[in-house]
Amino acid sequence: MTQINTYRRGGGGKGAGFKSVGDNRKVASENRLDFALRRINVVSLIGTSGAGKTELLRRTHEILKGRLQLEALITSEVDQERLSALGIPAYQVCSDAYGALKAKTIGEAVGKLEIGPGALIFIEHPGNPFSPWGADLGETCRVLVHSIPEGHDQPIKYPGLYRGVHLIVVNKLDLLPFTDFTWKRFHRNLRQAQSNAQVIGVSCRSGFGLTAWGEWLLNFLGEDPVESSSSLQKDFAGPVEYWF
Repeated sequence: MTQINTYRRGGGGKGAGFKSVGDNRKVASENRLDFALRRINVVSLIGTSGAGKTELLRRTHEILKGRLQLEALITSEVDQERLSALGIPAYQVCSDAYGALKAKTIGEAVGKLEIGPGALIFIEHPGNPFSPWGADLGETCRVLVHSIPEGHDQPIKYPGLYRGVHLIVVNKLDLLPFTDFTWKRFHRNLRQAQSNAQVIGVSCRSGFGLTAWGEWLLNFLGEDPVESSSSLQKDFAGPVEYWF
């Protein structure tokens, strides 16, 4: 197991929480500048346990086929070992006592990676819906992985989770016929939660929609998807609607 040693949460007493938030914002700004100067793209993957964050990461590695140097920072030892066994450089990082990652943790971890300009680093957050996911880490973008079995009411149950993300990847579309999930209610609840995120539907199991996800990611990072048309895996034949 490869683990990047990071700081442990410390401090306490009156006002410690507010100081911690302020310190985190400062470090996040420093991270963002450092990542930009080094031309590193950092993507946060957030979502509940079982939504498919690790599987999306694995599939992303497959569809990009080495176009970008991809590495992962993960809190779960099991998922870290799983990705490493598949040839994806993955390193375990520590969350704090509340199950959240901090900007200092990420800055220190990225600083120890042997990466060059253009590298793509995924941060897989812990899968606890009560974790304070809103903390700024200095990342390039934030992607929420929502799974069909979670239903269409999650946005109004956890509105903070669905706000402040650039994209929502709705995974496990292959299970849609076996649930009462409806896109109409899901989008209505997203509006109620005041989420302006784009939505892409995928099935990491079948591969459906993964081309659209890969193209969205490359576009967001300023890469030309056309250049990767030969390397991005194509979805099964037939009419396909990725955007929901």
